[in-house]
Amino acid sequence: MVETHKTETRPSTNGKGPFAEVISAGNLAEAQKRGAAFLSQANELMTKASRAFWEEQNELFRLEAEQVSKALSAPKPGENLAATVAGYCDQQHERAERMIAQMRRSSDLLRDYGWQFLALYSDSFKQGPQA
Repeated sequence: MVETHKTETRPSTNGKGPFAEVISAGNLAEAQKRGAAFLSQANELMTKASRAFWEEQNELFRLEAEQVSKALSAPKPGENLAATVAGYCDQQHERAERMIAQMRRSSDLLRDYGWQFLALYSDSFKQGPQA
């Protein structure tokens, strides 16, 4: 024969149920207040991050447009073609290094804002109910 265990439920001592202390009007209001503060701070952080990221992307686009405009220019008549190509290769190398540096700055920017958002999110859990 299989034994069955009965789970015993006891009413709370105040007659309001086991979660009455946890889910009180004051605690819910405080949680909503903290949630609204978190969302406000997160929105501000995301706005700053988006603005900074788009500025970085504009700079990257500017570098790319500059590179394309110079690449499409024809050599002038009478120029030494070998020297022109060598100069173009040197410029290409410099532009590539600048673009890589710009991409690294963009990556660092996103990483930094990601860590800030994670810290903000983590802090929202640490605050707990206020007395």
